[in-house]
Amino acid sequence: MPDNSTELPDYAKNAPWRFRPILLAMVDMRDWLFRYSAINLLWFVLSLTIILLPPATIGLYHVAWHTYYNREPSLKLYIAGMKRYFWQSYIWAFFMLITLSMGFSALLYYTTHEIFIGIVFSVVVTVLLLGGLFHYLPYLVLEKHAFKALKLSVFTALADPFTILIYALLMFIFGIPSIIVVAPLMFILPIILALIGMYNLLNWLYNYDRMEGQIREI
Repeated sequence: MPDNSTELPDYAKNAPWRFRPILLAMVDMRDWLFRYSAINLLWFVLSLTIILLPPATIGLYHVAWHTYYNREPSLKLYIAGMKRYFWQSYIWAFFMLITLSMGFSALLYYTTHEIFIGIVFSVVVTVLLLGGLFHYLPYLVLEKHAFKALKLSVFTALADPFTILIYALLMFIFGIPSIIVVAPLMFILPIILALIGMYNLLNWLYNYDRMEGQIREI
């Protein structure tokens, strides 16, 4: 197993706690790049079916939960996560579809009628709701209960909207170019977002003493 405690520059070790998930994801990508690429490629193939996109995505978070605790990622582990949370993942897909549909409809309405406050309000509300759903998949892996995970994800998004804004910006910066270029989406981006999403939630829970255990150091 790779030693994830490999020395990093002091400026990285002393980075604010909010940025620890990004640095941890970078460390793990360095140590397990081939394994993550294989998992991400399988995710890409499964996502082309559309119907398997939700379980394929929750499988990434299942892998991320294990790698946070220095367990080696593998295709077997990924498939096990897909099977374990198969039906529960569709709850996430349903709420994602509802949130995006309502957000797009509201934005289209206010844009058509040139109501600036309405445009801002619809964007902010949609981002917060997506933020809650951003936490849903890692919470599902932690709690093993769909509706409890949904409740906790909403509460976490409301308690710390600053984190949601940070990661929404990161997804915009890296996500849009990846969709256009396709290659990063195919080989690496989804697993990176899953790592950051899971590591971010664990980091937040440990930092605010909402979870027992030892936070992973860089």
